Formats: sequence, structure tokens, C-alpha cells
Amino acid sequence: MSLDELYAFIRRHRYAVVATVSPDQRPHGATVGIALTDAGDVIFDTLATTQKVATLRANAAIALTIGSLEPNALITVQYEGEAIFPTGAALAETRAAYLRAFPDGEARLSWPGILHTRVRPRRVRYSSFATDPATMHEFRWDIEGRPVPGSHLS
Repeated sequence: MSLDELYAFIRRHRYAVVATVSPDQRPHGATVGIALTDAGDVIFDTLATTQKVATLRANAAIALTIGSLEPNALITVQYEGEAIFPTGAALAETRAAYLRAFPDGEARLSWPGILHTRVRPRRVRYSSFATDPATMHEFRWDIEGRPVPGSHLS
């Protein structure tokens, strides 16, 4: 599996479940609408008052599960990375990428406290149990968000 194939799979799915951990080690999960940049960053919008924002401000580590849990199509991506709350030009770029996937997000821009979160990948694992044997592919990125050459494991 190539990165392009991985990105195509993620783009076919509009929603993900995010998981965060609070400073007092309490887990939190939520469903969000996602967009994917050409660099492999996941973007979602949320309100500044949500629990996920509070936990991400204290601990930027985040995991997302993307895919289908239908019995005949049990294929998921486990996406682990670091959440960033961009500002300035980076925020404008992030919002533009999100709005390409979710044009209805334009209406939410007027909501008080709306934020766009960008998740830079560190480790992404594609798992398909729709095949026999199961298919697994893992990818890694460096701290700057660049794919690590030779890190693709099958």
C-alpha cells in the first residue's frame, strides 16, 4: 500500500472517532467530521469549550479511528499524532482545506469559539480484516510531519 492509497482510503471516510487523555488520565472519545491535507494531516472543527479541546491543550497526543466496522468490510485506520491549533496564515490554510471537504462548515465560522484542529501524523496503521489473511500496513512520520523513508511496514 502506498501513501496515496492510504490517503484515498481516509478521504472516502468523512468521520472519525478521536481519543484523548486528560491530565488526570481520564480518557475521552468523540466523533468528528474530518478532512485530509495533501501532507496527510487530519483537520476537524470543534468548539473551544469542548472536553477534547481542554484535554488537547494539556496533552496534544491524539488518536483517531477511521473506517468501517461493517462485518463484510472491517477496514480501519488507526491514526496517531499531535494536535495543533493553528493561528494566522496556518489557520487560513487549515480552514480552507477543511471547507473543501465540508462546505457547510462555512456557516459554523460565525459560531463563538469555533476552532480548527490540525493533527500531524506520527504513526498510521491500516488494518483490513476483509481479507484472509488480514492485511496490515503501517506508516510513520518524523516530528516535522514528513514521512519517514523505509518506515512502511506490511
